[in-house]
Amino acid sequence: MTNSAVINENMSFRLPQPIMLWMEPSASCNLDCPGCPTAAGRGGGVMHLEDFIHVIDQTPWLRFLNLWHRGEPLVAPDFPDMVAEASRRGIWTQTYTNGLLLSKNNLAERRRKHR
Repeated sequence: MTNSAVINENMSFRLPQPIMLWMEPSASCNLDCPGCPTAAGRGGGVMHLEDFIHVIDQTPWLRFLNLWHRGEPLVAPDFPDMVAEASRRGIWTQTYTNGLLLSKNNLAERRRKHR
């Protein structure tokens, strides 16, 4: 199938399934930057691994996953497990972080946990 819509003889059409998805592991942040919509009191929840798995179970076509939007993804305690589960399923992940929650100790621990 190409990226264009498929039209049948009844003039109905079916769009191809997307291969990319954006998910927000956390709607909160560890910073309070002026002018940032996240710092201005937006939400504050985090996604849990069970919810993450439920979503990717429903998207077998998924090949690329962006794990960020406005919140800091590393605030979500299950973030490393989300990346590991996506990787196990052959899904490429990408994230964006302010990096303040990264340290040599927690990176080494996460690497050991997911080997």
